[in-house]
Amino acid sequence: MPRAATVSHRECNGLSNYYEPAMAESDLIAHKRLHLQKGSISPAQDGQVAIFGSRPRIQRNTYWASGLNSLDGGTVAGEDLDIDATWPPAFSSVVDTDVLIAGLPSKSHCKELVQVYLTSFASLFHVLHDPLFQSQYQSFEGDPRSVSLSWLALLYTTLATAVLALPQDSHVLVDLSRKRTAFESTADLTARYRGLAMKCLEADNYLWNNNLTTVQALVILIYSISHTHGPAWSLIGLACNIAVSIGCHVDPDAFDVDNVEKEQRRRCWAALMMLYTQQNATMGNIAPSRSMFQSNTRAPADVDDRDVALNLTGRGPTQMTYLLAKFRLYDLCTEVCELVLSTQQPDVYIISSIDARIQAEQRAWHARYMESGTSDEMPAYHYAHLNILYSYSGHLALLLHQHAMSDVRVVDRPTSWSRERSLQEAKRILAIHQEFESCARLAPFKWYNRGLGSFHAFHAAVVTIALLRVVSSEQETAELHELLQRSLECFQVMISDRRYLNASTLHTNRRSARAQAEATPLITPPLSADLPAASLGDAIDDLSNDFDWDALSNQIQPQQWLTPSNMPWEQLNTLVMV
Repeated sequence: MPRAATVSHRECNGLSNYYEPAMAESDLIAHKRLHLQKGSISPAQDGQVAIFGSRPRIQRNTYWASGLNSLDGGTVAGEDLDIDATWPPAFSSVVDTDVLIAGLPSKSHCKELVQVYLTSFASLFHVLHDPLFQSQYQSFEGDPRSVSLSWLALLYTTLATAVLALPQDSHVLVDLSRKRTAFESTADLTARYRGLAMKCLEADNYLWNNNLTTVQALVILIYSISHTHGPAWSLIGLACNIAVSIGCHVDPDAFDVDNVEKEQRRRCWAALMMLYTQQNATMGNIAPSRSMFQSNTRAPADVDDRDVALNLTGRGPTQMTYLLAKFRLYDLCTEVCELVLSTQQPDVYIISSIDARIQAEQRAWHARYMESGTSDEMPAYHYAHLNILYSYSGHLALLLHQHAMSDVRVVDRPTSWSRERSLQEAKRILAIHQEFESCARLAPFKWYNRGLGSFHAFHAAVVTIALLRVVSSEQETAELHELLQRSLECFQVMISDRRYLNASTLHTNRRSARAQAEATPLITPPLSADLPAASLGDAIDDLSNDFDWDALSNQIQPQQWLTPSNMPWEQLNTLVMV
């Protein structure tokens, strides 16, 4: 992927670039001319972002007009350029706005899906300012043609994402799709709404005419695609460059915009960097996004949406606490990969230091989220956030201490400590996995268990089985057997759901079901794919007795445990099950 063009403050002084923030439907900018150090930015008449150089005479949306001066070393005034009136060209697939609006579901279904998105996904990936989005949605309901095409694309991306959280017995799937199964209906609706989102962007000529809403639509679209393991790398590169072109990589304090606009810009940039880092990891690149993009944009404020406009801060957890905590964990993940997983003999002092920081993060979350009472008293989305943070940090701890899994004859103090920490985190991950499957409060977040949550649980189960060889206490062994059995039962439930979703698997063997599952958001680990429910207990004993971690680690690189996309599932199945 081409590296995104970025401009630092020093470069801004030399290029005299001007940025224009998006003019949203709420008229946040109110047709002001904004100023940024050596330049200014002006809203275009069509509400898009126009970028001007220091001597602009010709408006060019979303490209570095002033870059011409630095390329040839000369001075090129806008009026001296020979302009081709046919450029930029319109997309050939442009359709009428009424046709695009007609693709939406009924008002009741649309409203329900928007609410599902705000309940299930928005709190975990908090890019939008929910009150503003809801206000814009109400305006749209009153007059569908009052919104821009980019906002219509944003609406479609929220619908496409919301569909992924619908339960298999949802009436929405039956009402909106003619497919035979819930799984097929989910795939049908998701593809339909993503396609319509792209048609809206194309009708808006988004490659040249773009604003903050364009970036928001692309960010949520990429987030949705990432949950179904679809190809998103090219879209991420495109979204990053569009974000740069409207100045999201420059902290919005430099712009004359209100606090809501500032936070939306910071959230978009932060979300893109998170998606970039995640996609990088799936391709085996552990470099953090900041090494690829120069930016002085500050992290989003740790505040709730209702407090953004007033610039207030609170002591308890907010809608942004989770996302900011994940960024700190990504930094720790990079250190684990670079300083531990990439070496044959990792330094025990480095392992100890990183482990201490992981535990410090965990203590900080616990204190913050439990500040106002017990877990039963906190909002459901905060409870989900806390559990997911524990699951991901535990996953990092398992990666950090992976070296201790080999050669059970080694019983020195550092290795024994690493095994104790691994077992502690593995047990917690498995308990969290079971909580997401059984807790009614977490029902809106069950989609997490069908994806990354199951991968973390699978990793924890493998580690637990490996460590059964060194557990000396019969009581602890019995407890681990029970924990593993409950975990495997959770996987069995998901396999059953998968078969209900796809009736064709009813007459195929479990290996076929697993192979089909690899192409879906549901991760069906091979550890449970071939195990009849009646023999789960016996299977645990067999696996723990015959498990060969050294053979496993020789075939699978440590970094492949980072994400499910990296795992060679068929190869792993052979190593574990044979």
